[in-house]
Amino acid sequence: MKKISSKSDEIIQRIKDAHGTYLANENISKYLKPDKIDKLLPEVQAKVEQLLKSLIIDTDRDPHTQETSHRIAKMLLFKVMKGRYQNVP
Repeated sequence: MKKISSKSDEIIQRIKDAHGTYLANENISKYLKPDKIDKLLPEVQAKVEQLLKSLIIDTDRDPHTQETSHRIAKMLLFKVMKGRYQNVP
């Protein structure tokens, strides 16, 4: 069995174990545990922080970009990609 190193890896493994897929346009809510996507927020935030650094944005010293990675991660998980993670009515 593959070593689980992150929350997203755990969810991916759960999907694979159920012989499911996680294509970009698919709703994966049935594979999420009750903690839902809240547990993904720190991981996504860290990745967004790395993206901003790759774009040569000084998030450490620029007061205008502090907390930006958190805001972007929250926006992605709870707004932009909301339909991916919530049960379809």
